[in-house]
Amino acid sequence: MEFNLGRVLFLFKKDLRQLVLPTFLTTTVIFIVILGFNVFGLLDSHAPANLDIFGNFLAFFYISLAIIGSLSWEEINKRNKRIDYLVLPASSLEKTTSKFVSVMLVYPALMILVYIVLAPLVNSIAGLLYDGPITFNYNADSKLLLLNAGLIITSFFAYGSIKFNTSSFIKIILWGLGLFGIFALVSFVMALTLYPDLRAEVFGYDSTITRSFNVDPEDHWVPKLAMKLYYIVPLIFWTMSFYTLKEKEA
Repeated sequence: MEFNLGRVLFLFKKDLRQLVLPTFLTTTVIFIVILGFNVFGLLDSHAPANLDIFGNFLAFFYISLAIIGSLSWEEINKRNKRIDYLVLPASSLEKTTSKFVSVMLVYPALMILVYIVLAPLVNSIAGLLYDGPITFNYNADSKLLLLNAGLIITSFFAYGSIKFNTSSFIKIILWGLGLFGIFALVSFVMALTLYPDLRAEVFGYDSTITRSFNVDPEDHWVPKLAMKLYYIVPLIFWTMSFYTLKEKEA
């Protein structure tokens, strides 16, 4: 079946109406309530306060991306809708493209827009209600790294959503814990290879003996390659989602 933008637009409108907007409205209301508790919590104290709106948003942002990811293929998870969705007159690529745009692009953009609008508003309200000095933490460094971490979370849960038909959220968590264990083990082995001080600590010998034979970790090809791979992890999971969808349609 030839790729057709018209069918993608139809699917995108469906995803926007049935998935993105309901999830966005629900999570936004919850985020506003959380911010309200943070602001009114300042009224009980007259000491210098710290209002870390960005920190609260980042944690909620990641949780929201996990939620939208786990719901992204909800048609597959519901038995009464699964057949209807699989037989839609659209290709696997068109369906995956629609999900990718709505879940990976539109929803995170909407959440970031909420922060851009609410952060200065909440700061202003806090300044009016609280008599003491307030330290406002607006943002953090490495925003691209933080954003890509959220996209990895979304793509990971999206793949789990289509991979597991029943009890998907629990299975995704268990599967993720397994992958995290493997990742931690590989990272530890890499750290042993790159850092002589860590080897000395683990194996109990003088790190100065081997320090001169080690390349600076920042110049080593392994961390550089890992950083490049870090940015394509979401695409890897979405590619896996595409082929999983093709298997289910076969």
